Amino acid sequence: MNWIRWDSASITEEEIEAALGSLRQGFESPGVNVVRAEVEFKARIGCSDAILVCNGTAALLTLLFAIREKYPEISRVAVPSFTFIASYNAVKTVFPEINLIDCDLETWNICPEFILEKVDLVLLVDVGGQPCIYDRFPQSDCLIIADSAESLGSTIDGQEIGSQLMGHAFSFQRSKLISCGEGGLITLQDNDLADICRSVMNHGYASDKKFHEYKYDRFGLNFRMNDVQAAILSAQLKKLDKFIARRRTIATWYENALSSKFGLQKIDSRVSSNRFFFGILLDSPVQDKFARHMEALGIKVKCWSSVTKSLKEVNSLNNSEFLSERNVLLPIHNDLTDAEVERVIEACLSF
Repeated sequence: MNWIRWDSASITEEEIEAALGSLRQGFESPGVNVVRAEVEFKARIGCSDAILVCNGTAALLTLLFAIREKYPEISRVAVPSFTFIASYNAVKTVFPEINLIDCDLETWNICPEFILEKVDLVLLVDVGGQPCIYDRFPQSDCLIIADSAESLGSTIDGQEIGSQLMGHAFSFQRSKLISCGEGGLITLQDNDLADICRSVMNHGYASDKKFHEYKYDRFGLNFRMNDVQAAILSAQLKKLDKFIARRRTIATWYENALSSKFGLQKIDSRVSSNRFFFGILLDSPVQDKFARHMEALGIKVKCWSSVTKSLKEVNSLNNSEFLSERNVLLPIHNDLTDAEVERVIEACLSF
């Protein structure tokens, strides 16, 4: 069967040659491509610092460990329930108390009015490439950071995501808009926090250590990105605008064909989404039946589950549970052809 994949890493000869070029240079740490790619991301996003790490979860963990060091009074953290489990797991690893937050049924993101208890830190999640409207969350009451794993290239009021908050964490896993197989990025507006992050992601090495020294001044882990990954990522970054444009074209196509039959994620008027995923909502909880229908026609889909549902929490959150039981994520990757888009639409309408 000629399968339509749910995702594609869009690897071409350009990325392969970049990887080979890095390999020919040997495994330096940090390699020249890591340094170069960090400069490229910093210039594009407009942040004070950009730090590459080995994956998106490592980006979150590094940022959270650094925040814990700088702000030791933090204990209670608000995390959306309707998110990929890595958001929850990373916070659970670092902080003792988590307050799971319900989401908006239209945008699928959390809103400040859903944070009902006092918290010290809020981890926002940009669901499906649509960033939360960060300035709606009062940063005077608590610290705000974002899991922006899915929103690279998206904008709020015309400004690209990554410089609005004290810290953002991105992912370059194979399904993301640009990818090096696995990879992560932390963007920061706080220079002190950036210095801590660079130490945490590199075993806790002291910033003033000499080459021959093994000198540490804090807790740390090995979250470094290797130079081959960075070489691939740098080649992919050049194509980001093209990838976003293609996904937006596909999303418009889907919207026009499916909006009368299915519920859709509403994009805020201040936002331009990169369209990392395209989700539809079924009228009733028949996700398995729908997924089997699509697979019988050679089409891969996914169904996102909330944290409360995954962990079988007793106190469920109504909106998160509603979306978890009805959402289906359709293929919308960089290599999806026009003919494949038509097949997906026909398959959805024939359900």
